[in-house]
Amino acid sequence: MAGSYAYYSSGIVIGPSQLQGPMVEIGRLTTAVDSSIFASVRKTPPTAALTSTVSYAGTVQQQQYAGTFQVEKNCSVEILLSNDGGATNFRLEGMIVGDNNHVVFILHALGTAITGTLNRCRERLAPAASAGSVLYIHAAGVVAGYADDQELQRLGSRVRH
Repeated sequence: MAGSYAYYSSGIVIGPSQLQGPMVEIGRLTTAVDSSIFASVRKTPPTAALTSTVSYAGTVQQQQYAGTFQVEKNCSVEILLSNDGGATNFRLEGMIVGDNNHVVFILHALGTAITGTLNRCRERLAPAASAGSVLYIHAAGVVAGYADDQELQRLGSRVRH
């Protein structure tokens, strides 16, 4: 599972918190395995690092986490992450699916209901290979704070073009 993954999670923060409400997060999860003889002697665990942008009920912030991961023979995955190098802040528990380049997971953090996906990042396409390519962007969420439907319709028509 070593490599770079596009990270996406969404859900809701339920518990009493300033972050309470809907959340969505995107970023990059990078995993590495030290395969040297010294690592096997020291029993060095594989590492994981997550850099992301998250929106908690419309409040956007950058986040960075580091930790470890483990993959079992049954394709289950556990990733433990911390934002301060200490105790685990949250745990991702998931399964490798499809062609072994995807992971679906649930995020375990007190007072949350969050699920997500990891998709292995491919090498950049050469300019010739990407010429004429079509990029589809999917966006979903809750729009809040608009006074009337006309403003929302005007905004929606701009996004579609």
